[in-house]
Amino acid sequence: EGPETTLLRDGERELHQWLAGDIDRFTIPWKEEGTVFMRSVWSEILKIGRGRVTTYGDIAKKIGKPTAARAVGGACHRNPLPLVIPCHRVLGASYSLTGFAAPIELKETLLRREGVLL
Repeated sequence: EGPETTLLRDGERELHQWLAGDIDRFTIPWKEEGTVFMRSVWSEILKIGRGRVTTYGDIAKKIGKPTAARAVGGACHRNPLPLVIPCHRVLGASYSLTGFAAPIELKETLLRREGVLL
């Protein structure tokens, strides 16, 4: 049994735990590949707890780039691990469901699962 097998098994276990609502975030190791800006966005997104949301503009302000809301959206779109780095918790300025790399219906489904949308 190699490290890949262990990682896959741990990832599957955590996915089931996340879907059941037993964990808020994933602990499986992953390599951050992206620009410094993208990594700063993803790091901020990791701070958003289950059942909570924020906006692209709020993330931009928190990383010290208050006019970079669109660029934050671009970093979300390039997120290599969308459940591990929960970009579905980031919404448009009016808390609208926008800017998701997958179909917007998936973002809506994930937010419903977390109790954000009824």
